[in-house]
Amino acid sequence: PTPSKFHYIFNLRDLSRVYHGLCVCQPEQFGTKEALLRVWRNECLRVFHDRLISHEDKLQLQAIVENLVQTNFGP
Repeated sequence: PTPSKFHYIFNLRDLSRVYHGLCVCQPEQFGTKEALLRVWRNECLRVFHDRLISHEDKLQLQAIVENLVQTNFGP
C-alpha cells in the first residue's frame, strides 16, 4: 500500500530527534513538570509539525499533542 501523503513518512530517527532535543537541555531547566512538557511539546512540533504542509494536518498534530498532555498529565 502506498500512503496518500508519501512525504509524511516518519521513522524512528524522527523520534530520536525529539529525545535528543530533551537530552541537550540542562537539568536545571526542568524545575517543574510543566517546563519539561513545554520542551517536549516544542521538540515534537519542531520535528513533526515543521514537516507538515497542510494547515489541517498541522492543526491535527497540535490537537494530538494537546490531547496526549491532557490525558497523561492532567490540566
